[in-house]
Amino acid sequence: MSLKDRIPGPLRPAAKALRNAALWPADVVARRQDPLFPPRRLRGLVGDGDYHAAAEEFRAHFVDLGGLGRAARVLDVGCGTGRMAARLTRYLEPPGTYHGIDVMVPAIEWAQREISSRYANFQFQVADLQSDMYNPGGAIRAEDYRFPYADDSFDFIFLTSVFTHLTAAEIRNYLAECRRLLAAGGACFATWFISDQPDGDPARAHRSFPFPVDEYFVEREDNHRAAVAYRQRTLDELYAEQGFDTTIHPGFWNGRRGAAPSYQDIVVARHR
Repeated sequence: MSLKDRIPGPLRPAAKALRNAALWPADVVARRQDPLFPPRRLRGLVGDGDYHAAAEEFRAHFVDLGGLGRAARVLDVGCGTGRMAARLTRYLEPPGTYHGIDVMVPAIEWAQREISSRYANFQFQVADLQSDMYNPGGAIRAEDYRFPYADDSFDFIFLTSVFTHLTAAEIRNYLAECRRLLAAGGACFATWFISDQPDGDPARAHRSFPFPVDEYFVEREDNHRAAVAYRQRTLDELYAEQGFDTTIHPGFWNGRRGAAPSYQDIVVARHR
């Protein structure tokens, strides 16, 4: 049992606040060295792990697996504080552009203030979507959302750890929007949990996602959005509906044998 698990539930917010206060001086030094490094309270919104290492890993995947070019027009769906954007400021070159969109208002406000102010070709905006965790009063459901960009606006769209929290109806809409927004020859890069990926460990996949719900499996029965896994058949159908051809790069989350590029499964989709 971890130290976190030993702390009674009602006391965890206070314990987290005390921990953050103790670490605050180190955060100040880190942000002085790297102004694109957000404060701890915002970093926690985008998941665990090394903030910089994750961004650098995916920058390499975008280039090596997705074919991202330096002059590409990029859309980051679920951008959070701009973790990926911070690394892409060192890669994209004019006329290349980056647009990030997210439901978390504090994260977007920080990215606008700290990243857009330094890099004019990097822009961020809030998506007023309904989210039980981040925006319960949001105006629009994810399955009905239309991204606020014109057709054919982007060469490269990526969604990291987005489809791993959405229902099939929501993914269906997001893929339709990606198809609308991508210019000819563009690519959609997304991460998934594919429950029956070849060479994976079925027992481990079942332990990770033990609860079947309609087209998908969930990690937690009391919170379906905590983590969602799909069968490859369902994934193939969702992409085929939009006329995408896909290349799958299996991850190592389910014990797949041999080398794997990332923890989650990566799917790169292109127009047929």
